[in-house]
Amino acid sequence: MYPCKTGFISVFCTRYFVEIILIINNMPISKPSKIILCFLLCPTLFGYAQTEKFPLGEYEELTDEKTYDNIDIWSTQTDTQLSWGSTDTRYVKWNVPLIRKALKFSAKAWKGERINAQAVLWTRKDLSDVTVTVSDLKCGTSMIPSSAIKTNFVRYVMTDELNKDGKGACGYRPDKAEWDSSLVADVLDRAERINVKANTVQPVWINIWIPSGTKAGKYKGKLAVSEKNAPPMTLHIDLEVLNRTLPLPKDWRFHLDLWQNPYSVARYYQVPLWSQAHFDAMRPIMQLLANAGQKVITATIMHKPWNGQTEDVFDAMVGKTKKIDGSWAYDYTVFDRWVEFMHSVGIDRQINCYTLIPWALDFDYFDQATNRVLFVKTTQGSTLYNEYWGNFLSDFAKHLRQKGWFDKTTIAMDERSLASMMETIKLIR
Repeated sequence: MYPCKTGFISVFCTRYFVEIILIINNMPISKPSKIILCFLLCPTLFGYAQTEKFPLGEYEELTDEKTYDNIDIWSTQTDTQLSWGSTDTRYVKWNVPLIRKALKFSAKAWKGERINAQAVLWTRKDLSDVTVTVSDLKCGTSMIPSSAIKTNFVRYVMTDELNKDGKGACGYRPDKAEWDSSLVADVLDRAERINVKANTVQPVWINIWIPSGTKAGKYKGKLAVSEKNAPPMTLHIDLEVLNRTLPLPKDWRFHLDLWQNPYSVARYYQVPLWSQAHFDAMRPIMQLLANAGQKVITATIMHKPWNGQTEDVFDAMVGKTKKIDGSWAYDYTVFDRWVEFMHSVGIDRQINCYTLIPWALDFDYFDQATNRVLFVKTTQGSTLYNEYWGNFLSDFAKHLRQKGWFDKTTIAMDERSLASMMETIKLIR
């Protein structure tokens, strides 16, 4: 958050609105008009964000225009069926699943390993309040508790065509009509109960994380799917735990780097950025990432390192201030809190800082002389560029050494040319 001024009005606003404030301030209109326009526009923007219905309790799945199994095909099925399926298959929502019905799931796993399974429910009638429960898995007096088993309803989302040109690339798609769309199984929903429509398929994802201290042996248990007006349907689980142990995710050698966007979490849960409520909302999300073996923290040291391509813009986690005497001051409060938070969930191997060469060479700072947020528009290797980043890097390196983070922090660059990266490496060194 940064203080901004329009005339004599001071407001505390995020950088999402800085450009709008600057536009108002530079308009060829009187100061009273600027004040009125600021009051009219800013509450509208904040009001719009507050009226969005987040977080979503549930959502209505869409449909596409494809041809699916009609009522005649569905009428050949019994009312409601349940079977184990394959984790390699995305089952089509509107088609009777082409699977050989199986009531038992069998697998082998190491201690500390996670295994996945997918059950498939399909029905000719509407089902209300569908729930899934799993029993403890038992082997004599030994047990894998049901708390080590997670279940999620698999939900469907609309996607567009991938790799149409055969180049395996992503990119901007201005004409949506050129790309086919379809409904696919993708989301693992945390909802505890859902309604299932007639003549549809509802997959259920199961994840079993075998505790490291589990005794080797053959464990058995059950998965039950229940709905409001019928007795539960049951599937069996047979799991053989081998006498080998997989290390904890934090000790895996595999280097996983999935970017994080804390700004999207604040928007979705409607909490103030970097508040305690924001960190509380992020904790279960980032814990999932840590459990997957994530090693890297995504930190942004400038505004819009990817030129604002994402739904929720990445802002600078380091405040940069050019003082009246021309010297620079840096505020690492947000950066430090973010890194320390990620450490607390077990992601602590590396800190990637984006970036010195963004997709648009516009660099933000707060200017004390004008009491405004300004942007340096420059080119890589110029005197202005080297001054802006050279001063920062010297101070940043000192700060990282004080925190004990210097040896695991990188200046990250994304999709930049070799020549550009080499030029930047010279400055960093």
